[in-house]
Amino acid sequence: MSQTGGSWTLAYPACAGAFECTADHRIWYRSSIDGQHWTDPQPLTQPGSYSIVGTGVTAGRTWAIWQHDLSASDEDRTIEGVVR
Repeated sequence: MSQTGGSWTLAYPACAGAFECTADHRIWYRSSIDGQHWTDPQPLTQPGSYSIVGTGVTAGRTWAIWQHDLSASDEDRTIEGVVR
């Protein structure tokens, strides 16, 4: 998502492996001052089953919310998030 002044932030679920998933996904975070040159990925979560619920920028701060499936049961989930 684009921020004021042309900077960018990105939160996304992905595996740690480059070509195949050998472990569960994590939510990762990267930023850029120009949308072309990005910081190295930083994990926001431990490995697990995640899906992004929402992202945004409020008062100049980036936020992301995700769902963490703790098991196959519909009742065994948590909502987590971060502000940067």
